[in-house]
Amino acid sequence: MTTEIDYGPRNPRAMDLARIALWAAVRDDNDRAVAALKAINEETGGEGLMDAILGWCDTAIAHIGIEVGKPVKIAWMEAETQRINSGPDEVRPTARWAGRLLAARAADDHDTFMALIDTIPGGPKDVGDHVWELVQMVALNLRAQQSGETPR
Repeated sequence: MTTEIDYGPRNPRAMDLARIALWAAVRDDNDRAVAALKAINEETGGEGLMDAILGWCDTAIAHIGIEVGKPVKIAWMEAETQRINSGPDEVRPTARWAGRLLAARAADDHDTFMALIDTIPGGPKDVGDHVWELVQMVALNLRAQQSGETPR
């Protein structure tokens, strides 16, 4: 694993809240996760949210065991049916975005990562929907790993 993936120091408060949000999501404590996400926004603003996004991506990459800097193939699994979707057109746009964001971070592709960040519509609900999808995707992988399943 390389260290090029780190783009600088992170806001400690944002990272504490990001951990709270993620582990609450892993435990399906959505109320606590949402409260932590709102606190990231209210207490640390956009910069803190970006730090949290980087932290969630890095957590997924580390726990899944992806080799940083290598291309990543993306597949989406429906949680309810366990069916692997063959392409991004078969999943929600926010899930497609979150998967591509994780892949860009894992590939250490800063330009694509930032381009994906820039594609989030500007409204608070849109930002929240995209961030929630990323948190849920990372939580799903951590949950699978904890139960001995293959990370998704």
